[in-house]
Amino acid sequence: MAKADVDGSFVPGSEEGGIRVVIRDDKGEVLLTAWSYISKGSDAEEIEALACREGLKLAVEWCKQRLILESDCRSLVETMKKRERNRSQLGFILEEALELADQLPEWKIVHTRRERNGVANELAQLAR
Repeated sequence: MAKADVDGSFVPGSEEGGIRVVIRDDKGEVLLTAWSYISKGSDAEEIEALACREGLKLAVEWCKQRLILESDCRSLVETMKKRERNRSQLGFILEEALELADQLPEWKIVHTRRERNGVANELAQLAR
């Protein structure tokens, strides 16, 4: 089983953000990292959703194994667990993320405190 720690960073005044993904194997060894600058986002939850989608995309493409997806955005984690769909921009991002997740043999999303998601958080800050 692999674990993908994802995080997003957002600056409301500038609409800029950054996303980071760190995927580790069951021994804690880093399998891959990714980061991306987001030039225009609407809010922190949207940026975190983009990070979740990217983490799942990378897991499907490179790991193809059971996955634990960790995010520090409790509302997003709960929405993804319930598989709620809506017509907002966030809804479309989450729909894509869930479609990716369904390509994995097994997956679950869990909430983690920001302090436990340190590497992904630092990388997200740097991307911004």
